[in-house]
Amino acid sequence: MKHNDIVAGQKIYTPLSLKLYNFIVLSISNKFIWKCPSQRLLKHFFENTSANHLDIGVGTGYFLKKI
Repeated sequence: MKHNDIVAGQKIYTPLSLKLYNFIVLSISNKFIWKCPSQRLLKHFFENTSANHLDIGVGTGYFLKKI
């Protein structure tokens, strides 16, 4: 993959799109689709995450920022 392709692929991740992503996932998807509110997931995350944790995947790092 070329550098220009990587830069072009990152353009969608603006502050606004990341806020929208968090809203959709944390406020709608978790609660209504997965039937597991974000507060419950956050509690589970706290209970099962240590300083030796690596979080990989799509997202904004919302749960890691809360630790």
